[in-house]
Amino acid sequence: MRGRGWLIPVALLLVIVAVVALTPNRPGRSPDHRSNSDAIDGTSALFSLAQALGHPTSMLGGSFSPPAGRGVLFVFSPDTEFSEDQVSQLDAWISDGGVLVYAATGGDQRLDLVYDIHREAALGAAGVGPGGALLGADLRTAAPILAGVSRVVGSDSSVADNDPPGSLNVNPSQVPLLRSSSGAHEVAAFVESRGSGRLVAISDPQVLANGNLGQADNGRLASDLISMAPAGAPVVFDEYHHGAGGDSPSLTDWVTTPWGAMLGLALLVVYAGLLLRGRSFGPMVSLAPTRDRSSAEYTEAVGTLLRRARARATTLAVLGEATRRSLAARVGMSRGSSAEQLDRLLAERAPELAQELIESEAQARARGQSEASLLEAARRLHSLAYPSAQTK
Repeated sequence: MRGRGWLIPVALLLVIVAVVALTPNRPGRSPDHRSNSDAIDGTSALFSLAQALGHPTSMLGGSFSPPAGRGVLFVFSPDTEFSEDQVSQLDAWISDGGVLVYAATGGDQRLDLVYDIHREAALGAAGVGPGGALLGADLRTAAPILAGVSRVVGSDSSVADNDPPGSLNVNPSQVPLLRSSSGAHEVAAFVESRGSGRLVAISDPQVLANGNLGQADNGRLASDLISMAPAGAPVVFDEYHHGAGGDSPSLTDWVTTPWGAMLGLALLVVYAGLLLRGRSFGPMVSLAPTRDRSSAEYTEAVGTLLRRARARATTLAVLGEATRRSLAARVGMSRGSSAEQLDRLLAERAPELAQELIESEAQARARGQSEASLLEAARRLHSLAYPSAQTK
């Protein structure tokens, strides 16, 4: 198996790809009815329907502003509250001819207050389909306002993730659109004219969700709501209040998807394989910052090198040259002066110093045959070059 270790991570990668390909991608739930969700309670089908009807369709995110012109704005079960400024913008837009479809079970406190929406007890019981199957809430039209709509299906309380929808207590300016077919025929939706525009309030958002859009007259209801906007007018879905309000995507968001999770696992397997079978490309390099060498370390290194090479003559020559450079500096000579010029100047200015230099160099040449004698000669030359370093 030597040389075939790469087969292990490749085999694991193929297994991961096969698992991803064979695993069905079942969308989760979307209790806030997002327009980008294919879940049974999402509203992606309504988004596609608006596009198919020829309306410019988009999602509102990043910042909140109603669509330009006389369009339709769908607001489903807000997760974050509307601010006073946003409600003011929305109300002005409706008065100028916009249509707001506000479908929420719990509702937003400010929107309910401004538009006088009062939520009461839960709607009537669910309907029963063929074979005795339990259906969602059975709602009937309360006024001949929506063409082709007589009955729609709402939430199924046995599977809904959010709270059961409640009934709406309407005032004289609010015209009921949908009522429960049982009980006290509670109102589930109403329409109200506000300036040049209209407000449609629905207490059961599930009537427009993916799972119910193909049942009864739910599709016709959705088409009629979209058609409240003129031909070619924009249809916008509010995703700002579902958490898209200016939040930048995280670098780790891709891991939360099925493909992203499997890809992350594959990268982890490959990394572990390389870590276990990898080889270093050279010696370990310290990350500590380098520091300057001291003069003592340099002197010790040169001395060790000369001692190992048994270069006594070279050592004496180095010591002699260093001594002469120091003496030349003491008597004020330039660095390029010759040895003869130094000897002549010393004889004239410091005869005793010139005599000491001659004797020291002669002693160094005579006694440089052993390390002990070399050390004694080096000390005498050093004392001559640096008299201030002599110990008292």
